[in-house]
Amino acid sequence: AVGLAAAVCGAFWKPRALMRAPSMAMATVVAGKHEDEGLGDPSTFADTHMVMFTVDSEDKGLRIDQVLQSYLPAHFSRSRVQRALKNHSVLINGEPASKPSIKVRAGDQVQYCDAATEDVGVVRAEPLPLTIYFEDELCLVVDKPAGMVVHPSKGQRSGTLVNALLHHV
Repeated sequence: AVGLAAAVCGAFWKPRALMRAPSMAMATVVAGKHEDEGLGDPSTFADTHMVMFTVDSEDKGLRIDQVLQSYLPAHFSRSRVQRALKNHSVLINGEPASKPSIKVRAGDQVQYCDAATEDVGVVRAEPLPLTIYFEDELCLVVDKPAGMVVHPSKGQRSGTLVNALLHHV
């Protein structure tokens, strides 16, 4: 999938039970209110999230940062949500919401898309097995084994396709 690192979206395990769409490059997650539905371990999901929901009457009048916090995974800090607001990563009814103090109304459509960035440090070349189908000065076609992570991340810094490719070139 082209741009997979930037496009993978997921959501998970929070009292408002976000549903994950693992087969979609961009997951549109519609949140419902279901208490204590554990949908997985946060370490198994990408750190990029897209959540869309409609504010219900129970949340009307609350600040957008508080409402978002209740729909997002537990490891999302309030400061991360506020930073997303400042960076215009939150839309209310299609318009950027830049202040955490904005009050939401019942029926408001909220969209949050956050591509978390993280410094994974130096990526090292590793002599991992690669099946190469084609190679020239401009192109390299490889068979990525199922289960092999594409690039280093917080959860896995070695044993990735990028580590193998660095060793090969």
